[in-house]
Amino acid sequence: MEQDRSSQSRPPHVLVFPFPLQGHINSMIKLAELLAIAGFKLTFLNSHHNHERLVKFNNIAAHFERYPGFQFKTITDGLPLDHPRSGNWFLDMFEVMELTMKESLKEVLVNRQ
Repeated sequence: MEQDRSSQSRPPHVLVFPFPLQGHINSMIKLAELLAIAGFKLTFLNSHHNHERLVKFNNIAAHFERYPGFQFKTITDGLPLDHPRSGNWFLDMFEVMELTMKESLKEVLVNRQ
């Protein structure tokens, strides 16, 4: 009975995992902030490449420090680091996504904190 009470007092934990294209990420960042404002524990899962772009071009980590329980995690998008990611690069990503991201996503879900 006491375990039930302690689990009820913890806020829900939401995993936000946008499709790894910039327009999807921007929208999901806004949703993540709304959920954080509402008091949810939140993990924002992004590809290494896109997270580096977020960090490079704005102060995203400092912005979300104000929300307790908010964390960023990254996984590979399956493409090599030197891939140009221009033109129809997302077609290349579709081919490798299931093989690489599936296992990484499973690991994040199993080892959630």
